[in-house]
Amino acid sequence: MDSYYEFDKEIGDIVKSFFDENRIHSEIIPGKRGGAFCSYNIPNYKPFILMNYTGNMRDVMTLAHELGHGVHGTLSSKQNLLNYHTPLTMAEVASVFGEMLVMDKLLKELDEEEKKVFIASKIEDMFATMFRQNMFARFEIQSHEMIDKNGMATYDELSDLYEKELKIMFGDSVKIPEEYKYEWSSIPHMIGVPFYVYAYNFANLLVIALYEKYLEEGKDFVPKYKELLSSGGNDAPERLLDKVGIDITKKEFWEKGFKYIERELISKL
Repeated sequence: MDSYYEFDKEIGDIVKSFFDENRIHSEIIPGKRGGAFCSYNIPNYKPFILMNYTGNMRDVMTLAHELGHGVHGTLSSKQNLLNYHTPLTMAEVASVFGEMLVMDKLLKELDEEEKKVFIASKIEDMFATMFRQNMFARFEIQSHEMIDKNGMATYDELSDLYEKELKIMFGDSVKIPEEYKYEWSSIPHMIGVPFYVYAYNFANLLVIALYEKYLEEGKDFVPKYKELLSSGGNDAPERLLDKVGIDITKKEFWEKGFKYIERELISKL
């Protein structure tokens, strides 16, 4: 809450309302599903969060992430039902930005040893969000092309395709157990929301650059960011982002993300 309030009072108040109004189900109870999500379906119904909170650092960041979704769902509620939900490519922007706010605050407060562990964990997460999600997306594209061309694909054919992508991503850096070739079938996004995985990488790199703009512009950036979230899905992503001074067609923009990771994370290990 402190991280969000330091960014902006209105956004801090939105985050606080989730706690005050009991719109976070975090208790671990028998029969409860795993994972975490923020649900918001229609503009006039407040978002709520489901997660399993154990108090470790990963859960803190998961909560930061889901609260970002909650902020997005609340601010975009001024849109009508047709424009309320963002396109998939923009769906993870507020959540990852929320993580960045909390991460930045924690890095200033942790002792040296805790900081190293936290940074290493964040680098792992970013690898998972960038390279691993890219690998998922490549697999999805090829699997759909295979099915389109042949009329079907067997479980084994899809598993062999996934194994090939695993080997491309990891090379000889790790040993890949035989059963990992079947991992694709356990990833719900691929079944329930095809190509959603691409949005995680898009948002991760986008938000790092957005956060750089915030660090450069300070409080002048906040109204532009709030307008972006308030817009919901009422325009194409490139036009929404153009309003905050971002041109996603430029290669240099995307390279900013990797430069940030190298400067703020990798170099500090």
